[in-house]
Amino acid sequence: MASSLALDERALILAPPPIAADTARLLASAGIDSLCAVDLANLQACLAEGAGLAIIAEQVFKQGPSALLQAFIDQQPCWSDLPIVLLGQGSQAAKGSTNHPVGNLVLLVAPFENAQLLHTTQSALRNRRRQYLARDQLQDLQQRLDAQAAPPSEDQQ
Repeated sequence: MASSLALDERALILAPPPIAADTARLLASAGIDSLCAVDLANLQACLAEGAGLAIIAEQVFKQGPSALLQAFIDQQPCWSDLPIVLLGQGSQAAKGSTNHPVGNLVLLVAPFENAQLLHTTQSALRNRRRQYLARDQLQDLQQRLDAQAAPPSEDQQ
């Protein structure tokens, strides 16, 4: 089983198989773990396990916005803002389609260079790591507050 850190750092890819496979190979060449999801429901299940970012082909949203993905985005904890890299196609993507989810979204419009996708992915992972630091600090603060609010034990009385 993969460690929590590995899950928190991975890129989840949802795209047609040839694009997903090419993207996964590109990320692997840069030392970035990834997992290709088969559909939106699978992506949501993988997101629940942990992810550094999601890379999604805009074709996924041809039928309209995904309620599953939007629900995940809307229900994130206060420290979380999952980065999403949307791989757009031509002029429709440039016009700003409303079919994709609202959130921490970066749009890459084809044709784009592999280096641009890698840079965007690495930047998203750095931002996600900062979110994890904020999460850890919030948890530490909550534990301290809980400890202060706890009634004294019999040993302390």
